Amino acid sequence: MTEKQELSKEQRILKAAEQVFSRKGYTDATLDEIIKIADTGKGTVYKYFGNKDFLFYTLICGKNDVFLETLKESCSPQLSFMERLEGFLIELLKFIIKNKMLWRVLIVQAIAAPSGWCFVWNEKKRDFDVDVQWGNRPSPEEVAVKKKYNVVIRSEIAVLAEILESGINSGILKPISNIPLVAGNIFFGSIVMIAQIKKSDIDLKEMVDIMCDRLLNGHKK
Repeated sequence: MTEKQELSKEQRILKAAEQVFSRKGYTDATLDEIIKIADTGKGTVYKYFGNKDFLFYTLICGKNDVFLETLKESCSPQLSFMERLEGFLIELLKFIIKNKMLWRVLIVQAIAAPSGWCFVWNEKKRDFDVDVQWGNRPSPEEVAVKKKYNVVIRSEIAVLAEILESGINSGILKPISNIPLVAGNIFFGSIVMIAQIKKSDIDLKEMVDIMCDRLLNGHKK
């Protein structure tokens, strides 16, 4: 039995979608190419996913759910602050290395705003505000599509934000006026850093030690 035969139709489509989205990005990816690689019919893809947007979203959510489950163990509240911080950074770097191209596509989908608008996290509301910098305000449909991708990214950043908050509450870190912003900077900075380094040159422990040192030198009491 071949690998394709062992996988369900839904799994074959998702596996093919990961290949195409990672190689071509969201805009240039086509359902026809995904269907060809998955060796299935167009009707099957529409039955399971409906359209390209929901297929991409399902693919991203599946990977994100697994990642968040991994973080639960690596960043357990029973661990010390440093153990939680190092655990988060190690798992984040491992995840980004494995899903580097796909997560770059996700970030483009979530953040890129050719029409001149973007989301800004509002900590008081615990929700996103739409920030229109030029042009017309987006339609509710446009906001809904982009927001769901921002929610995925925010779910990862929120884990680090909670760890930083625990460091502040325990007296290890100085107060931080905007914890989600600092957590977001670390998150996106990690992605940019990984994008500029060859996989063979990456020493995770060394990188995490450097990141923790730089972070704590700025925020540690």
